[in-house]
Amino acid sequence: MNDLDQSIRHALNADAARAPIPPAEWGGQTLATVAPQVNRRWVMRAGLLAAAAAATGAIVMYRGSNIERQQARGNPPAGVPEVLLADLGPMSSATGDIAVAGLTHRIGLEGHPDFSVYPAVQYRGGPSTEVMHMTMSGGGGSDQPQWMSAAPDLSITSTVDNNAGAFDAWTWSNVPASTAYVVFSEGSHRSWERPVAGFVAFPMEEHFSGGPGQSMIGIAYDADDHELQRADMNDSSTSDALQHVTPKYPDISQDQGGQLFSLNTATLTACLSRSGARWSADGAVAALPAGTDNQAVWNGCAQESIAAVAAKIAEWAPRFYDSENGERPLVANPFLQFSDPSDCTRTSATTTTCTPSTPPPSPPADPASTLA
Repeated sequence: MNDLDQSIRHALNADAARAPIPPAEWGGQTLATVAPQVNRRWVMRAGLLAAAAAATGAIVMYRGSNIERQQARGNPPAGVPEVLLADLGPMSSATGDIAVAGLTHRIGLEGHPDFSVYPAVQYRGGPSTEVMHMTMSGGGGSDQPQWMSAAPDLSITSTVDNNAGAFDAWTWSNVPASTAYVVFSEGSHRSWERPVAGFVAFPMEEHFSGGPGQSMIGIAYDADDHELQRADMNDSSTSDALQHVTPKYPDISQDQGGQLFSLNTATLTACLSRSGARWSADGAVAALPAGTDNQAVWNGCAQESIAAVAAKIAEWAPRFYDSENGERPLVANPFLQFSDPSDCTRTSATTTTCTPSTPPPSPPADPASTLA
């Protein structure tokens, strides 16, 4: 290893602590209208990889004993750097979610905090809980509802801003099942990668570094080098076509939202335990007995949670409001708070920050009048 390799490796392996434990009390959510493809909790930052690749001339961009080359399939473009991922097995812990070990994946990218990819059931303020596809790494995460699974699940990590590593990564968490390799283009830079469990992650090289190229596109190819799908954060046509009608939201308080969080966790835990789950040390990841159909059990438990949370909301009989038509919550300390467009500032090409300038309206004198 030469001095340059050693310096680069030292910089890229500077991982910080994993995601912090969320506060015990739920502080509510703030909703803003943003483009579907950028509804992520990531922040972009330039990386160090462009100079490294140029200096070393490496075809394989990342090397290390913890990275194993997969069997070659298809014919990726010659002379383009390859990025290697490592399958690190199932998750052994989860922050804020309940997961089934057999449906989870930890995936390694050298120099970056490991990725955790898994399905979860969460309450987001609607009529009940819903199944989400989660991608977590370096103190941040992204998510996509199951009903949007036909659209590319894309994100850019906030690794640098979270002090968790030296570069951010562009991720695609649901590449087509028959994908042999993915070619990623970021401005003038290109690289390719073989997916692990339907997941690819490419280091950010040029974005926000002053380079001319701001477009980021991933193209999935099969073993015969036929294009299967392309993923572009600037193209929301697929997700736009999948957008369903926004449901009316129950007008509930932060305390009630916390109760629904607890009910979701308790329901999933009890259901998985009935199927013989052995729990991880943090009580969040369930390992089911050998021979169990993990997906079938998970699907059943998810439906139990959806039914239980919907029943609890029905028991409260709250007012439901239509946010699309400008209606807003009326209860004190609402679970959801909405920002008006004037409260939002575009902070980057793919990030919008919203801060409500006015508090939510006060509840009416007679709360019962809102239940009609």
